[in-house]
Amino acid sequence: NDVSLDDNVQRQIIGQFGNGDYAVITCEGRNYDHSDGWTALEAQNICQQIGLKFAYMLDGGGSTETVIGKKQINTIYEGTFGRIVPTYIVFNGTDQFIA
Repeated sequence: NDVSLDDNVQRQIIGQFGNGDYAVITCEGRNYDHSDGWTALEAQNICQQIGLKFAYMLDGGGSTETVIGKKQINTIYEGTFGRIVPTYIVFNGTDQFIA
């Protein structure tokens, strides 16, 4: 099940603003809960609109998951508990998180 950059699917992006703050952007997709997802170009446009200095688009498949504290932010796409993924990015700090 190959996904192209032109497909509307869930996307995950991590980026950084010029002041050093990070952004993690998760987009729902595959028509779950009436969401169409984004193409890669749409994701790029969002990053430019919010003023990211640079950004990386991560795997946007079934492993797309965002958790703040113990709260699941986005829909799990595979099974009840999602896909077990051995790689994750953790932000620790006292800064405010916006969900």
